[in-house]
Amino acid sequence: ATAASAPVVATPVVATPVEGVGAATSPRPLGQEVPADPPPPLVTIAVPVQDQAFPLGRCLVALSRTLPASLDFEVVVVDRGSTDALSQVLASVSGDLRVEHFQRVEALGDALDAALEPETSDLVCLLDVTRPPEGDWIQPLLHALGQVPALGAVLPLGPDGETPSTDVLVVRSTALTAIGGFSACGVPMVERVVAGLKAADLPVAAVGATPEPRGASPS
Repeated sequence: ATAASAPVVATPVVATPVEGVGAATSPRPLGQEVPADPPPPLVTIAVPVQDQAFPLGRCLVALSRTLPASLDFEVVVVDRGSTDALSQVLASVSGDLRVEHFQRVEALGDALDAALEPETSDLVCLLDVTRPPEGDWIQPLLHALGQVPALGAVLPLGPDGETPSTDVLVVRSTALTAIGGFSACGVPMVERVVAGLKAADLPVAAVGATPEPRGASPS
């Protein structure tokens, strides 16, 4: 049985972008070919979709423009029975993009776990396809996880600078495994994953990109 829905509650922490990495000056095209049998990526970016071809197209363009060239990543599109123009959108990119198809009735958590099961990435980034990322969005999140090894996951702060946003969640693979994967969480996915991590005493933090202190360290 899944836990009752709970709002995202996270402790703000400060995270400054990694020096020398500028997404605006060194974007990495998603179409860039990767060598055969590459080592597992550091970050697997999972993008669930269902009849969302147009939002997916915008999201993939945004990822191509904002992911720094130095980042070791893979993008996985998790499709649950789309019947729209998804295939045409997917045909326009290659290389770092992997697509996993599932039946329309497949639960989101089950589809995510099945799509990510072969991977051994250190981190999994769950992305809302309807909210294309902007600017230097991922480096502050990764930097926060690097600064605080005890953190199970991080979210960005929303536009108000105080409330965590559920558009993006970066979670350690070990923490995700500890709570039984996405399938043990249910929907809304980000909120349930955060609740599961907190129930397992795995800290979650909301991350701002500014260098000024924004509150206590996560506990």
